[in-house]
Amino acid sequence: MDMAVEWRGLTKMAQNLYGVPRFMDKTISDWYTRPMMMRVWDRYVANLQGPRRPRNFRGPVPATLPVGIRSGELLAGANKVQLNALASRVFNAVPHASYIEFGTEHMAPRRPLGTAVDVESQAVPGQMGEVMDRLRQYAEN
Repeated sequence: MDMAVEWRGLTKMAQNLYGVPRFMDKTISDWYTRPMMMRVWDRYVANLQGPRRPRNFRGPVPATLPVGIRSGELLAGANKVQLNALASRVFNAVPHASYIEFGTEHMAPRRPLGTAVDVESQAVPGQMGEVMDRLRQYAEN
């Protein structure tokens, strides 16, 4: 199962302003979509890294971050891709990534990707306001 978060059209409302030319897509991508993707991915990778528990660890797996890596496979599977000017995807295709994210009956959810998205989502409304203001200024000139 592919563990992923994807956002499409997060800045779409800025594109729907009357009179805003399509060549602004690159500007929006450079200022907002790509940096947001990088911040989510950086936080996700930071949430994965950490000291590992010994193989003979007894007891329940604690639901803490960072996860801690043993083989490096989970860390190597953390990927990012910008789909277009308004869409990005941060994902991990390693099969056990979903177990770490959502937990199992024997392990609490750790949410390394979910936590990264939660932290970044707190900054989005302010950034959307900046996008709207800049595009309005451009459209008025």
